[in-house]
Amino acid sequence: MNLRKALWLAGIPGTAIAAYWVVFMAPLPFMAAWWDVDANRGTTLKTRYRIADRLVTSGRLDGMNRQEVIALLGDPVTDVTRMGKHDLIYVLGPERNFIGLDFEWLLIDFDHSGRVSRIEVATD
Repeated sequence: MNLRKALWLAGIPGTAIAAYWVVFMAPLPFMAAWWDVDANRGTTLKTRYRIADRLVTSGRLDGMNRQEVIALLGDPVTDVTRMGKHDLIYVLGPERNFIGLDFEWLLIDFDHSGRVSRIEVATD
């Protein structure tokens, strides 16, 4: 087997893994139409989860007040007590594991001046 053929064959799994990550796992920028998918069922592409991951790492919500966050993300869930005390809670959908028994949530807290101080994705 020549070197060119060996490199080509070795590249196929790497390309497949990279494509899978981009399509199904890579964090996504915020787009309202993607965020507003049915959070109770989730979607095959897990768009709401991936947007939440990007919100956590990008710092986009840093410094926003409560009204600005709600204007961007919509109304939070108000009847969830199992997630503890957080200022805003958004349901993302069933856990991203093979067997999604629990749900994932976007948790947002504000500081004493009313600005976003903490944002995280958590599982109940």
